[in-house]
Amino acid sequence: MRSLMQYVLTRTQKLVLVLLALLVLLAGWYVEIYTPIQDRIRAADTAGLEDEMALEQMKASRIKAMQAEIDENRASGAPVVPSYNNFKQELEQLNEVYGRAYEFSFTFSEPEVDGTGVRRNIAVYCEAENYDVAAELMRQILQGPYRSMIHDVSINSMTSALANQMADLKKGRVSLSFNMTYYETTVGADSLEGLPAEETPQEQAGGLANADLSDLQRSDMETAAEAALGE
Repeated sequence: MRSLMQYVLTRTQKLVLVLLALLVLLAGWYVEIYTPIQDRIRAADTAGLEDEMALEQMKASRIKAMQAEIDENRASGAPVVPSYNNFKQELEQLNEVYGRAYEFSFTFSEPEVDGTGVRRNIAVYCEAENYDVAAELMRQILQGPYRSMIHDVSINSMTSALANQMADLKKGRVSLSFNMTYYETTVGADSLEGLPAEETPQEQAGGLANADLSDLQRSDMETAAEAALGE
């Protein structure tokens, strides 16, 4: 017994014992800490991948539905939501329609982005022969080839009226002002130059889920004009 207690380990034996202790600690760390963490990471990666795949499938489905709607509208002659940048064609439509008015001017705002949807807001002013002509000018825009919406309509007579009488909008020259919006989409766009950058990753991930334009309805211009005039 005394010989064992007095036994002195050699340097090599000490190194072997230290290595064995380190191996035991490393094995415990691997089994108790590293392996559970990696299992959780793999599980999280799988869930994230499944979510990403589901999102891509949803986006692809919405793109397919939008393309089908565009094709259907083109076949029926209804207005479509064109790919960005359709500004030149929209300006040509405005000039073609309002070139028939006495005077006209357009004020353009910077395009706004919502997911894959693009809104181009325009303030329009013109002078027309009478109320019916003014309403027809607006109707031609709404029935044109590109999806649009008109709002904030104001029609005022430019003809002097007798005292205690209202001017006849049906007969006299009128001024027409309104705000309108052209709708475009980034789907199929050759370039996004000129569009503001999206603010958050969530907006980018939203895709077509944030740009459902299928429910946009045409406005009844005569009703809108009468409402603006308080008739």
